[in-house]
Amino acid sequence: MIKNYFKIAWRNLIHHRLNSSIYIGGLAIALCCVLFIGIYIEEERSFDRFFPDAHRIYRVNIDGKMGPEEFIAGNTPPPVGQALQDNFPEVADYTRLYLSAPENVSYTDGDIKKLFTETRLFSVDSNFLDFFAYPLVEGATYQTNKNSLCFGVDGLFNATINVLSTSTARYRNQKFAYRYPISFAENRV
Repeated sequence: MIKNYFKIAWRNLIHHRLNSSIYIGGLAIALCCVLFIGIYIEEERSFDRFFPDAHRIYRVNIDGKMGPEEFIAGNTPPPVGQALQDNFPEVADYTRLYLSAPENVSYTDGDIKKLFTETRLFSVDSNFLDFFAYPLVEGATYQTNKNSLCFGVDGLFNATINVLSTSTARYRNQKFAYRYPISFAENRV
């Protein structure tokens, strides 16, 4: 019986080729659109949801205008976090993240001195790992030094790190100046 249904369907497809191809093409396009929309919605809903208390973490952006161009930027001046915490009781805590310009870094591993340019060097507050539960490859989350370094996958055991920077980061309304911003805030141990 089912074999008969397939024969009739095949004959109708062959007999009405133009209409059949339009219907099948439309169905294929519609299914692709539904799949893409579903994937997009799932991606947006799951973005950064693997962090503990992800529903309580927000990002502050700047909506600005520079000349005729309008922009939205994810970087804010350093005093914004403390001002938000002081003025809004809903803000329990804050942390800051700063993507540094590419820096030349040298390190010695035993007798070997190596030099490389690090293009993805981030400076963060000392409480950054309290907000975002990234797995720590080396070291400890409690930092005894205010300007401690935390490494990703490529570790540097028994190495001396020197940042060869010619730029000095200075922000207005800051109570301190620093040569190289490894940490923005005092340790909150």
